[in-house]
Amino acid sequence: MLTLDSKVKQHFLLLSEPQGGAYMALWDGDNRVQLFTGQDEGFIELMKNNKSVKLYNDEK
Repeated sequence: MLTLDSKVKQHFLLLSEPQGGAYMALWDGDNRVQLFTGQDEGFIELMKNNKSVKLYNDEK
């Protein structure tokens, strides 16, 4: 079940690429969640008020 209850700017995008990648994004104004996975990489990105939200510290 999927419901988008915002009456102004809420958007949802789900893509599946023929080459095997998948992408999902949900955003409402200046707030956004993006998920991507592919054969060679993957990422999760969170934005709040157009500023990146850090999920963890990369130890590299």
